[in-house]
Amino acid sequence: AVLIQILNVVAFCHLQGVVHRDLKPENFLYTSKEENSQLKVIDFGLSDFVRPDERLNDIVGSAYYVAPEVLHRSYTTEADVWSLGVIAYILLCGSRPFWARTESGIFRAVLKADPSFDEPPWP
Repeated sequence: AVLIQILNVVAFCHLQGVVHRDLKPENFLYTSKEENSQLKVIDFGLSDFVRPDERLNDIVGSAYYVAPEVLHRSYTTEADVWSLGVIAYILLCGSRPFWARTESGIFRAVLKADPSFDEPPWP
């Protein structure tokens, strides 16, 4: 249910022409502690408006969640979709799909590696 809420929130942003560019678990908050609480996305500091025919080229976002398209400096809302995939991976197995000691190492891993679904932490 949480992933569906996350997808709905981000889809709403995209329908408004907004790409968030820094989606990560800590940027989603519930409005209360109630079980049926509404999920909100926060921290629009790196967000931007994007037209359907426009490509963005700034390298922004949190390293573990940055899409390859961002690193190639040509992206639109698909950058957020990549980040959602990373969030889903973390929610499903409890660890990040890419890891390195430095930001540049993380970027290299994002560009070159495919996350494994055959080794731990996957059953």
